[in-house]
Amino acid sequence: MKSAGYIDSPKSVQAFEFYSDLFNKLKVSPKIKREESIDYFTSGKVAMFLGANHNLPKLKESSINFGVALHPYFKGGKVATPTGAWNVGISKYSEKKEAAAEFIKFLTYGEGAKIMFTVGGTLPAHTDILDEIEKDPTYAEFPNKVIRIAAKESRETAIPRPKSPGYLEWESNINQAFEDIKNGSDPKQALEGAAVIIDKQLEKYKGAVK
Repeated sequence: MKSAGYIDSPKSVQAFEFYSDLFNKLKVSPKIKREESIDYFTSGKVAMFLGANHNLPKLKESSINFGVALHPYFKGGKVATPTGAWNVGISKYSEKKEAAAEFIKFLTYGEGAKIMFTVGGTLPAHTDILDEIEKDPTYAEFPNKVIRIAAKESRETAIPRPKSPGYLEWESNINQAFEDIKNGSDPKQALEGAAVIIDKQLEKYKGAVK
């Protein structure tokens, strides 16, 4: 389990060089916090932003005239849509493991999954609701069609996050690399530095990974 050779691979460096250029060379992206992106978009301060299906309610509430495209990718490269959402689990210290398991089953199957989708905007892990989105006329017209696009990407181009007990270590350090590159650091050096820190922090999990 390591990050060196992956987050600082030639393709990763290429992607982050493009990311750096958006801020520092082309200057088409403002140096703002990620959570401010949608507000900049709805107020007309930026022409586009990379969002997800959970952004739809805020977009619909605004007066912005917007459109939607599939997730971008490099010419000649593989189409890969990132995924990720809230997760549920059972603590090993729980005294109600059977009840907790039933609750998790409710949240991820059938009616419970529908509630998670309609209330929270979270696409389901199982395909039955994706099938309904494809057939339901509610999602045939824009802007609700955004959800159908998200469902299509979930089926065809979604790439799951790597399974690792050290995800938080990876996330915090790669986010710092994002910030450093945005603010002018050399992408290759920033990624190599992050890989060194991450792999050092991942050493504590060696006994937990087989």
